[in-house]
Amino acid sequence: MKAHRLSGTLFAVASALAIILCLIIVIYTVPGLRPLFTYPGFMYLRFEEADDGTLKVKYCSRYAAEVEIPSRIGGKAVTGIGEHAFRDCRSLEELVLPDSILTIEENAFERCLSLKKIDIPAGVSEIGATAFLSAGIETLTVPDNIQSIGYGSFSLCENLEEATITEGVESIGTGVFRGCKNLKKAIIPKSATDVGIEAFAYCENLTSVGGAGSGADVEFGWDGVIPSGVFRNMQNLTEVVLPDGIAIICEQAFFGCENLQSVTIPDSVVYIGEYVFSGCGDLTIYGKPGSYAEGYSAEHNINFEPI
Repeated sequence: MKAHRLSGTLFAVASALAIILCLIIVIYTVPGLRPLFTYPGFMYLRFEEADDGTLKVKYCSRYAAEVEIPSRIGGKAVTGIGEHAFRDCRSLEELVLPDSILTIEENAFERCLSLKKIDIPAGVSEIGATAFLSAGIETLTVPDNIQSIGYGSFSLCENLEEATITEGVESIGTGVFRGCKNLKKAIIPKSATDVGIEAFAYCENLTSVGGAGSGADVEFGWDGVIPSGVFRNMQNLTEVVLPDGIAIICEQAFFGCENLQSVTIPDSVVYIGEYVFSGCGDLTIYGKPGSYAEGYSAEHNINFEPI
């Protein structure tokens, strides 16, 4: 009987070791699946090592309140914040990122509700999609080293009141500030030639839109095209002055802006898409006599005033 029990125990141990061995083999052979490490002094963080020997933060304790990420650990540079690394770290109030950080990946700081401020290091060139979705950030400056901001990167940041994207940023993803209902000021540079749809949709506290230096709540520097739905459902928007150089206003650009009263359209505009001003209530379009804006107003029964 004892021999039988011993045999069963040995079999169970052997089976467990075999499973562990298989997991180790899988971790080291399946692309994209790597082991995570902790280091003394940083036990609340877990790191992943890349083939080139650099480290990426892959996990942070959900109870951490103050985090300072080192630039190097054990002689290895910390260069990235991985997907979901700080997601749901709702107690995180203070975060210091080292200059060694080069990448901030998707959903990295999603729902960090207590994080009021973020300083993005100079080496970062791209912010991943929904990286700060529903975070507690109150003010934001995106530095000129960033070339691309992923879709929804700062969407639903309900505490965000001021956002400045500096000259040098080229691409702003779809819905980047969508649903930031307390946003009161935003500046978008001329360098941002690729702006995604619904960038400011449902930003309820923005009251005016204009070109660079206009002093409007939203100042934008790009020319050519107003993207689809970019300012839709901005409930308190009352005035829009589009700068010279705008040629196309895409569909639903101002859809559902029910308090919009005044839109100035330059004679550079040659096309206005479908449903651009649907649901905008008592609207007056201002433009030059004989312009496309005047013809559009007559066709859609919108009041027109020459300037």
